[in-house]
Amino acid sequence: MSDMNTDLLKCGDHSKTNEYLDIVISHGYLPVITKPTKICSPSATLIDKIYTNDISSTYHSGIIITDVADHFGTFLVTQNEKQHHKATVVKTRSFSKNEHPVI
Repeated sequence: MSDMNTDLLKCGDHSKTNEYLDIVISHGYLPVITKPTKICSPSATLIDKIYTNDISSTYHSGIIITDVADHFGTFLVTQNEKQHHKATVVKTRSFSKNEHPVI
């Protein structure tokens, strides 16, 4: 995630922005936020970024439109594939003369 003053909406018009995006993509990351995250009349910019390098997972990303700050909120929700392990019950028996048998 980043809040950088590199406007990804200008990657076709601005060589440094295009170079930045090329470097990010060459390292295996893709932006998941692709719409403006800061809108001030008369401009709109995409300067709040979230990247992922896991394109095989299911995820949902988006922009939270609010007037609390001058930037909109961004989010990424990924599906966590937790493996649920069944608890293993181990039965033991004590043969000590001082202890009661435990089963």
